[in-house]
Amino acid sequence: MRDAGDRIGEGTGPTRRAMIAGALSLGFFQSLPQSARSQPTEESSMPIDPRRSALVLLHYQTDILALFAEAGIDAYVQRMARLAGAARGAGVPVYLVRIGFSADYREISANNQNGQMIRSFGLFTNDAIPDVLRGSGDTEITAHRVSAFKGTDLDLSLRARGIDTLMMAGITTSGVVVSTLAEASDLDYRILLIADGCFEPDAAAQEALLRVPFATRAEITTTDALLAQL
Repeated sequence: MRDAGDRIGEGTGPTRRAMIAGALSLGFFQSLPQSARSQPTEESSMPIDPRRSALVLLHYQTDILALFAEAGIDAYVQRMARLAGAARGAGVPVYLVRIGFSADYREISANNQNGQMIRSFGLFTNDAIPDVLRGSGDTEITAHRVSAFKGTDLDLSLRARGIDTLMMAGITTSGVVVSTLAEASDLDYRILLIADGCFEPDAAAQEALLRVPFATRAEITTTDALLAQL
């Protein structure tokens, strides 16, 4: 049986996995030089106030995790499960955001080329957040677009709780993380981006994004650094 990583058609075209990842991204990345590496900070420049902070996990859902099972994605899930548990223990609310659609994909416009590509794969209609990441009192949000803010009540919910600091991670880095981080920045949130919680199949793209676009909008941190502060 052919899996999600099989080539589509003949020749040397993109794999189905690459096409799905691309559909959830802002675009396919060309190979970029790794002339400099981002260095996550060991601790944030400002302390974390649990009353004003939230942990936001993006697209940690079964259909997407299955696409990258052979790339070691379970290690990311386990790290985020550990961090989510610590956040709950410290009184920090956890938000779990998935992309999802009705069975007939009625939420996708015929004009949306990216959405039509997603529709052609037949995914994201009945998948779920893994139980290992879920906890009592968590907020689960389903978005119909790549950004976690687009068309959802995420911003309203955060502001109603007085939250202005987001600890954020997601799959993929060049997709939901790019879209959500940019919008969160424009909405004036303080962002703590968890580098080892953001998965990207293109290592060069991961490095490039962390090095400049993200570093100018967020504090780049790690799971262990946040665990030490919660």
